[in-house]
Amino acid sequence: AGFNLVHRTSPNPLKEYEKFLDLADKHGLKVFTLPVSSYKKDFYFDSLIPKTKHHDCILAWYLADDTASNTDPETVALRDRLCKLLDTDHLTLQADAVMMGGAFVRYREYVHTTDVFLPELYPVYGKKPHGGEVAEIVANMKVVREAIAEAGAPVKSVWPIIQQFDGWGWERFPTAAELRAMSWASIVHGGRGITWYVYHSRSGRGRGVADVPGRMEELAAVTREIADVTDDLVLRDAPDRPVVEVLSGPRLDAFGNPSVTTLLKSGDAPLLVAVNATTNAVTARIAAAGFRRAEALRGKRRLAVGRDGFTDSFAPYDVRLYRLLK
Repeated sequence: AGFNLVHRTSPNPLKEYEKFLDLADKHGLKVFTLPVSSYKKDFYFDSLIPKTKHHDCILAWYLADDTASNTDPETVALRDRLCKLLDTDHLTLQADAVMMGGAFVRYREYVHTTDVFLPELYPVYGKKPHGGEVAEIVANMKVVREAIAEAGAPVKSVWPIIQQFDGWGWERFPTAAELRAMSWASIVHGGRGITWYVYHSRSGRGRGVADVPGRMEELAAVTREIADVTDDLVLRDAPDRPVVEVLSGPRLDAFGNPSVTTLLKSGDAPLLVAVNATTNAVTARIAAAGFRRAEALRGKRRLAVGRDGFTDSFAPYDVRLYRLLK
């Protein structure tokens, strides 16, 4: 299905947890996991790190969940230091919502506390689409980048969590188009890794992805598409993003950011990703200096690149992947 990582939020019961880590090792998966059996435990004296850090699967220690609602910055920073006393080889991370009330940026006080931040991006609320689902992803990722810059631009990595569930107050799953555009928009705007929150369904408060026919297939279509270009995505970004000129359709999305945004990777035949964050059709001209054609990876369409770039049309919430060729 294109997955290479599992985020496990509970190490209990310990016997099952150790079996899980063994299986993850066997199948070549990576894992985010807690360094303690419960956040109430002491992160040094009750740590699971000495028993588990030898597992090849472990990528990062998960130090806080819904951080600003539960744990102050000093406590998260202390957890980070204690984990690194026990283990210098793995990353630390935390997850939280980004904005509350439009003004309170929850991550701002926590930038220096862990190596990685997982913004919780769950913009599909009501039964009817509000038209800003993908635009909200773009706005949240922008706010996270700004928080890191305000903190002095320390080296931090952002790995967004994308919604693929309903329940718990959320009234529907994303549509297939929303899911794909939300996922790619999070990468275009600085995501260096990505996970999807699929929820379990045992609580009776909502439905996980496995309980609704077709939802896992929709998710796997996105994960496979991303996995197919992983070799490109791990390359450095190009120094400049291509300029986009909207020829028809809205120039701005629901949050006031450009309707079509792009990510260009480095290399002789680089990957270019373009996302339309609006519910309208858009025609746009995309600059591509130094290249003669753009080959769309879906449908294998070839677009000639002129002096002003190339022009393409985007359906609502459309995502285009191009290979730029000299």
